[in-house]
Amino acid sequence: MNHHFSCAIDEISLVPMSYSACQEYRLLRNSNCVMFGDEHEISKEEQKKWYEDYLANDNEYMFAIICCGNFIGGCGIYNVERGVGMAEFGRIIIDSSYRAKGYATKALIAACSVARTYLQLSRLCLFVKKRNYIAIKMYIGSGFELLRDDISKDNDLYCYMRKEL
Repeated sequence: MNHHFSCAIDEISLVPMSYSACQEYRLLRNSNCVMFGDEHEISKEEQKKWYEDYLANDNEYMFAIICCGNFIGGCGIYNVERGVGMAEFGRIIIDSSYRAKGYATKALIAACSVARTYLQLSRLCLFVKKRNYIAIKMYIGSGFELLRDDISKDNDLYCYMRKEL
């Protein structure tokens, strides 16, 4: 969705995903595709089509993660169900040179703030691959509750987590 929501936590800012940031996000995603449900590498054309579809979808909000003026990653709030006040969080990825510095946690906190303040949601949920221990630790440390750790899809095991906002 073409939106205007943004949030800053310390040196991290979430800003609406632009087309140029979307292509940078594609490169990050392709270099880390094993952590995504769909593990194939995405072409420039596929990303362009995805971005056009995203802009037309009023239930998805994608953000570029900016640190000190530099694009360092992206994340999203999607499958928004306004009637029940819930959405999914995910598609988060941070450039490897910025990892292990707390930036993903700050981006997650900022996304929770956007969900609560602008989208007026009361809950975020997510699915994460069970083998992605670092992400699971971050989610639990940020207040997500592990509800299930045995969901089988895409020939992999996933955890289902939820946070009350």
